[in-house]
Amino acid sequence: MEPRHDQYEGVADSYDQTFKLLPYREHIEAFSLYRALGELSGLSVLDLACGTGIFTRVIRKWGAARVVGVDLSEDMVRVARSHEAASSLGIQYAVGDAVSLGGLGQFDCAVAIYLLGYMRSREELVQTGRGIARNLKPGGRFLTYFVNPGLSRSPGYYRKYGIDFFVPENVKDGELMHFTLTLGDTVTPKLSNTYWRLETVGSAFEEAGFTQVRWLQPELSEQGRARYGSAFWEDYLHHLPGIFLDCRKAE
Repeated sequence: MEPRHDQYEGVADSYDQTFKLLPYREHIEAFSLYRALGELSGLSVLDLACGTGIFTRVIRKWGAARVVGVDLSEDMVRVARSHEAASSLGIQYAVGDAVSLGGLGQFDCAVAIYLLGYMRSREELVQTGRGIARNLKPGGRFLTYFVNPGLSRSPGYYRKYGIDFFVPENVKDGELMHFTLTLGDTVTPKLSNTYWRLETVGSAFEEAGFTQVRWLQPELSEQGRARYGSAFWEDYLHHLPGIFLDCRKAE
């Protein structure tokens, strides 16, 4: 298999310093992930597409006993490891491709924020699912967040939130769309993502050995509503750009 291209090479430091500060990261994504995961005390968690470890670290702070982060980008993992060196939480990080995931252990839960959009075919979705399943205990849980196919196609719709999507009007399942991130005073070059229908993702993970497939919509924290006001969030909540897949490895 041809090595997957690292789109984030050279932007890991600015990503780490500014992207985590975008309001939806804390008040929608992290808040919703926390509610969806529930009690983590004593559990082991594998964080795929961990980036610079933004969610990896909070998962450990939420009570997980063992946390391992994996990302394709050496630059992202470098920054994640620098955080661990500065303030150790006992987290392990590894560079790796989720499509060809090796054996890292038997985890109670696997999490993947924005991983599935980097899969380029349904076959890769299935391969990724099988790799995740190999690293989960029987009945282990997989929770992933990815781009909602029902997102707004209007140019600039999400710009005030720090992200811009560029979705072809007649985009089809498995085709590329693009996005940019506003990182401080700079905007990244266009990054690519694959548009997936929910039915495609759900069936791919069922084929990979997962059951109890369900979809969870993200929620806004009351702190976020109070800090920014309800009007600020109206566009985001009206066309949610992300959605959770929650499923279990077959017993």
